[in-house]
Amino acid sequence: MDDYEAGTFTPVVEGSSVAGSATYNVREGRYTKVGNLVTFQWYANWTGGTGSGTLYLKGLPFTTNNGNGAGSIGEIENIKTPANTNIGLRITASNLALIRYTSESGGASSSLAYDGAGYIIASGFYYTDQ
Repeated sequence: MDDYEAGTFTPVVEGSSVAGSATYNVREGRYTKVGNLVTFQWYANWTGGTGSGTLYLKGLPFTTNNGNGAGSIGEIENIKTPANTNIGLRITASNLALIRYTSESGGASSSLAYDGAGYIIASGFYYTDQ
């Protein structure tokens, strides 16, 4: 393996309309990069967030290759989620993760709104040109 790297990064929560700022109790990010494949673990616990709009999970260690990737939510607490929905994670071309939800009965997916306090553990993968 001539292109292997492992390390840490600093997770950030932001809003899409107003990025805002948050007070973090915990922020831990870990990644492994093999070739152009990046796997990551993202964990943050925050309070007093001032963002608005869609909730973005930012801080990924490498630029995404046009949003080619996906992830899952291991745990989510104290964040308003619609009842009877399935939560997922999408990696976008803007180098951020976006929490999506769909009704358990199916249909179109929607983005989760920014919440001023919360706790999220997520993991996933994406491809990079770096």
